[in-house]
Formats: sequence, C-alpha cells, structure tokens
Amino acid sequence: MRSRQLDDYKSQRWNDGDSFHVLLPDQKEVVFRIYFVDTPEEERVYADRIAEQAAYFGISADAVLEVGKEASEFTRRALAKPFTIYTRWRRALGRSANWRYYAIIVTADGHDLNELLVSNGLARIYGTRTPLPDSGDSQTYLAHLPRVGEQSEDSEARCMGQSAPMREVRSYHFVIAVWRAQR
Repeated sequence: MRSRQLDDYKSQRWNDGDSFHVLLPDQKEVVFRIYFVDTPEEERVYADRIAEQAAYFGISADAVLEVGKEASEFTRRALAKPFTIYTRWRRALGRSANWRYYAIIVTADGHDLNELLVSNGLARIYGTRTPLPDSGDSQTYLAHLPRVGEQSEDSEARCMGQSAPMREVRSYHFVIAVWRAQR
C-alpha cells in the first residue's frame, strides 16, 4: 500500500457530509465520495433525493435540509483533524461535472467516518460494494453499520437536527493510502 501527503481540505459550497474536495500538492483539486453511506442533502436542487431521504429518516423535507447541513458541518470538523483516505481511485457516480472518487475515511482518532455519521443519525446506509483495505468483505461491513446506529442512544435526536459536539482543531494534514483489491 502506498501513502502520500496531501496539503489541504478545500472548503466548497458543494461539500457535504459524504463528499468533499481536497487540494493536492500540485494544486489539483480532487473530490472524494465516501463508500457505503449517504448523508442528507442540504440544497433543494435534488428534490427526488430529498424525498427519498425524508422517507428513510421519517422526517420532513425541511428537516432533511437541516440534517444535511449538520452532516456537512460534522464531516468538515472531522476533516479539520489529520485523517487518512483509502481509495482505489474508482469513479463515484454523481451529478457534478468534477470526477469524484470513492474512499474510506479514517479520522485521526482511528474512527471510521461512516460509523461516526451513522451512529450520530446523520447518514443512511447506501451505495456500492467493494473489497475493503484490510481485505475484509463489504457485505459483512454493511451488515455491521445498522448495529452501529442502533447502539447510539442519540441517533434519533441527531436525525432531528440536534448537533453532535466535536472539538475544533486547526490542523490540515492528510494521508492517501491506495489499495488494490486482492484477486
């Protein structure tokens, strides 16, 4: 597995809880989309997705937008600390003109960003399957995620838009680890 240092998380209007921009040392901007979860939208542009998410969470379309904003802020704070990006450089679908690449994110504290989002009621389990960096099976991982959400006493409160506190840190340090599926 190869690793390399990156320079900066790039704040963008279209960053949200499950995708974000990173500026590489050569100033190339790359967008990453996390595997396995979907956070609520925070813009009314995607009415069809908002309706799906409202049905999933059992909340109104307006509440979806509020939870979407909370998920974006939660992820932004998690990415303000050093974190690791695991990617196979597989393109993620999306409506953006910029290519997005699927990734798994591990925070500086060693926590899986997917688990943090699900346990705080800020994401639904959603998306494609892939071999994991530790050679684990994504079906087993996906079966594990609902239990993470059930274990959180606050998950229902979170999907109603109540904030999960995170400490603000002004460190911007990233490591990309590229993994290849074992055949």
